[in-house]
Amino acid sequence: MIINYQLMTKTDCNEVAQLLQANSQSQHGGLLGEFPLPKVEAMFTHSLSVVVARLDNKIIGVLFSFSLMSSALPPIAHLIMTEYPSVINHNWFYGPVCIDKKFRGQNILEPLYQYICTRNTGKAVAFINTDNLRSIQAHHKLGMIEIAKFNYNDTEYLLVQSH
Repeated sequence: MIINYQLMTKTDCNEVAQLLQANSQSQHGGLLGEFPLPKVEAMFTHSLSVVVARLDNKIIGVLFSFSLMSSALPPIAHLIMTEYPSVINHNWFYGPVCIDKKFRGQNILEPLYQYICTRNTGKAVAFINTDNLRSIQAHHKLGMIEIAKFNYNDTEYLLVQSH
């Protein structure tokens, strides 16, 4: 199994939207919100960079990164910037990240993470729903550390940062 890691292109938006939407809140996935194509296109346009993992020309993983100034940041990111300004200073938002369910646990996240870190300066900052234990474990394995716990819309999240 040879997986290729590369920068996402505009033509990938539809396939990425399908992957993200399959793991959205309405589908009982671990991602916050919904991911219709227009939203994914806007996310792509306003991102710092986006990395995809491909197997046989099919996207099986995606990882976005955003500047603190991006117009595509969700409301939860604005809360984080207000509540934890020292963590955010000179860093970048990491996520969303999504791996196709059939390929989880197969070391796809680490190469996505390493690739996107080479594209950005500062530290990666992310938020993870505390119910998403698999994601928390995966991000601890990457060496990300817990900075804080906070609530947003009656849900508890972890704020994590690369070291």
